[in-house]
Parts: sequence; C-alpha cells; structure tokens
Amino acid sequence: MIRNVAQAQRKLLVVIVCLAIVDVAALALLLSPAIHSGKSTQAELQVLRAELAQKRIQTIPALDMDKKLEEARTQIADFYAHDFANRYSVISEALAKAANESHVQLANITYVTEKPNPTDVKPLANPKLTEINLTLDMTGNYDSEIRFINALERSKMLLVIGSVNLAESQGGSIRLSLKMQTYLKAAEL
Repeated sequence: MIRNVAQAQRKLLVVIVCLAIVDVAALALLLSPAIHSGKSTQAELQVLRAELAQKRIQTIPALDMDKKLEEARTQIADFYAHDFANRYSVISEALAKAANESHVQLANITYVTEKPNPTDVKPLANPKLTEINLTLDMTGNYDSEIRFINALERSKMLLVIGSVNLAESQGGSIRLSLKMQTYLKAAEL
C-alpha cells in the first residue's frame, strides 16, 4: 500500500507540474501582443485619440482666462461709469431728449426711490446703486410713441420698461402710461 501511495504522489506531482506549465503558457499568451489583433489595437487607439481631442476642446475656454477676466472687469467698470445716472436731472434730461426727438409730450413724471432693505438679498445687488421706479404719461401719435419707446430702449442709460398701458385715445392722439426702472449711482465722494 505504501508503494501505491508513493506512486500516486508521483503521478499527482507530475499532473500539478503539467498544469502549472499550462497556466504559465496561457498567462504568457494572454499578456503577449500576439493575442491582440491589429484592428482592435487601432480601434482602441482611435477611441483614445477622440477622448484626447474632446478634452482639448473642453480646455480651450480656459485659455487666456486672466485676459478674459480683465476684459470683463473693464467692461463692467465702463458699464457702471456710463450706463447709470448720478443725478435725477440726468434721467430727466434723457427722457426730455427722447421725447423731443420723438415728438411726444411727457406729463406726470414721478420718481419713487426704492430704499434697499438690508434683510433683502438680491442676486448681484450693488450697494452703490439705488433703484428708481419711474411712472410717466405721454401723448402723441402712434408712430411718435413707438419712436420714443425705441429711443429709451436704445439709450445708453439703463432704462427697463416694465409696462405700457393705454390711458386714452382721441382722434390721432394716444395717451400712454409707462412704468419703468432705472438705477441711480451713489455720488462719488
């Protein structure tokens, strides 16, 4: 019986060695470039190149970001310097000029200053600006009033028209009521 066990151990050892050799050969074949076809390698390379091109496109907007930020700061400073009145009279002059050029008559112009509430948090609120709500009546023919509204919209001063209401119409003359907003910048000290 001892002899049978020794023979079985030898046979088992031979089988284990053969299986180990087959495992090593299979692993070598799996890791070798011969197993990969040229087509699959080319396809994988194409996918990687496409990913690289996509990543480059995504990074283009970030190039020269410091120059873009400086340009934006300059544009914002210019906007605040030129597009906001620093006195009520500047607003009145802009309205009068547009009315004169459009041949409409203005009446009942009211300015209501919105005091900022410290508890209100408005997005992008600027403490140097005060919101002004304007209401005015104008009289003229249809074409003149359209020219007046267009002149306000094209004005360098920021004027946001909130509503236009028909007050009355007689003959060719129409009376409209406009509600709009603008901002008054704080006086420079």
